[in-house]
Order: sequence, then structure tokens, then C-alpha cells
Amino acid sequence: MSDASTKEEQARISALRRELHEKLVSALDFGAAERLGRADLESECSARADALARKLGSSLGEQEQRTLVKGVLDDMFRLGPL
Repeated sequence: MSDASTKEEQARISALRRELHEKLVSALDFGAAERLGRADLESECSARADALARKLGSSLGEQEQRTLVKGVLDDMFRLGPL
């Protein structure tokens, strides 16, 4: 893979990650989220992120989708974007 196509792919994945994050946050019911424990909230967000990732990144492989979802969930629940 050439440098240009690698950069294009990284930009595409980055854009998908931003879009997934935005859609996930906009779909959250913050009132309901406040009543959930952290583990339940993470589980619910993970399931929603998986479904959204399948729709948004239909051309991604399974491993790429898992990495995309993990990155978004890490942004939301752990250290945030580094």
C-alpha cells in the first residue's frame, strides 16, 4: 500500500470514528443513562456502537470495526482521545 493510500485509509477511519462518536452521543438518553450503573451504560453504548459501526463502516472488516468501536468507547469512558 502506498503512503497516499495509507493516509487516505487513515483519514477515512478517522472520519468514521468521529461520525460514530457523534451518532452515539446524539442517540443517548442522558436521563436514562444517569440511572444506569457504569458497567450497564458501557454495555449499552457498546451494543449501540457495534450496530452503528456496521451501518457506517460496511466496507470495514470485523477487526477494523472492533478497533473502531473500542476507540470510541475508550474516548467516552476512559482516557479520551490521546
